[in-house]
Amino acid sequence: MNKTEGKPVVRDPFGRFVKGSRGGRKGQKPEKAKADFKAMIREELAALGARTLHEWAQENPTEFYKIAARLIPQSREISGPDGNPIEHREIREYSSEELYRILEAEAVEQVSRDPPLRNGRP
Repeated sequence: MNKTEGKPVVRDPFGRFVKGSRGGRKGQKPEKAKADFKAMIREELAALGARTLHEWAQENPTEFYKIAARLIPQSREISGPDGNPIEHREIREYSSEELYRILEAEAVEQVSRDPPLRNGRP
């Protein structure tokens, strides 16, 4: 049996590590890092305000559409409103106002799912 940081390393008969014998992964979990990054982006956008975002979007439409396309859910419902077929539209077919409404709705939904920030941390 080897020792790592004072804790014995236990292996099964096939040479695999036995669960809990090595102490697990160290450092921040990827999900927490992703949540922290999203929180930082939300805080920065809140500090900059909608006007700054709008000005940047006007100056950089290609970059804005790339970001907007990633934020818009790919699929939410199997049928459209009132059971009608889903209307397919390319991202460039949306007006800026429609994209802003979609992004705002997604941000509100995301904020309602995420825990509130305390001292800059979730």
